Amino acid sequence: MFLTILGLLVFLLPFSAIVCFGSRLRGFLTVFVVSSAFHLLVAFTTQSFQIFSYPVIFYTHLVFGILALCVALKYKKISEQKKPIDWFFLFAFTIVVLLFVSIHYYYSGIVDDVNGVQMVQRSSYTYPLFSDEWSAVSFINYSIESRSLAFVNPLNNNAPFINFLVGFHSFVSEIVLLLSFNPLTQYVWFAIANGIFICFIIYTILRLSGLSVYSASIAMMAISFITNSGNLPGILYLMPFTLSLSFLFSSISGFLLKDKLITFLSLMISLVIYPPMIVFIVPILIAILVSKKRGFCMLSKDAFLFISFFALILIIILFGIKDFSFGEISKQFISFLIRENVEGGIVSFKI
Repeated sequence: MFLTILGLLVFLLPFSAIVCFGSRLRGFLTVFVVSSAFHLLVAFTTQSFQIFSYPVIFYTHLVFGILALCVALKYKKISEQKKPIDWFFLFAFTIVVLLFVSIHYYYSGIVDDVNGVQMVQRSSYTYPLFSDEWSAVSFINYSIESRSLAFVNPLNNNAPFINFLVGFHSFVSEIVLLLSFNPLTQYVWFAIANGIFICFIIYTILRLSGLSVYSASIAMMAISFITNSGNLPGILYLMPFTLSLSFLFSSISGFLLKDKLITFLSLMISLVIYPPMIVFIVPILIAILVSKKRGFCMLSKDAFLFISFFALILIIILFGIKDFSFGEISKQFISFLIRENVEGGIVSFKI
């Protein structure tokens, strides 16, 4: 517990830099995206060189957090936005938080398990809910134990394979290690946090688009009730596409805030975590190009250098991987853009 609290303090320390921004929302999203990019970069680098250990991760982020704190103390600004507290939003947000937490720790309703469909009252289930989450836990646990990138399948005698979701597994395993979490029993906290963030970022997008607090808050609460099932997983689960979705929505918020760093860095992180998300990233980039905000795609020199360095590190790591095949990677990547027809066409089931 002590290491978890200590890790959480180090994790939250960079957010002290929010006070450097006149707009607290812009500050929060900037720090969130930059901090996430740093987590991803540290995870990839340390796992590639097999120095992925608690002391390395902890002290790296401690230094990063202290630097952020020094910047916050030196460049603190007075908030430009003097708005009253939106009590209706706080009420709606509280409902969303309680909903996501109750699903794992205080659930009453219908469940389907090995014994069939049954009704439960105030049930607690602290393990992953979806089958893909169990797979993710095994990959995350492998990265922590082997201190390397998960380019083997721990569910198949560590057989090597091209893991396109390695960005997701690497990113989550780094935060799990920093917080000293148990990947199996505390994975659900990441699912809860990600689901809450998706609801919040959708509320932010709606508010930036001109909707009232009441409309945006009701929409935020409605998002949490979107159907989740075994065949249609949603934001109740933490999977590569749901985590990538958080950054995709962050990029939209950045575009509405006219912030290039938030927009393009969020898109890059979204792509690294879940490469098939490119089918949504490309339309967003096209929308940015044809939008009325001329010159938005012209990055500043500092932002361009930062993103270029981030991309260069990832490329070096990929080419340093044993048995890396650029041809195979390209072939698989193209398959994300152009999907082959399923043999036999659309499956038909009798009603």
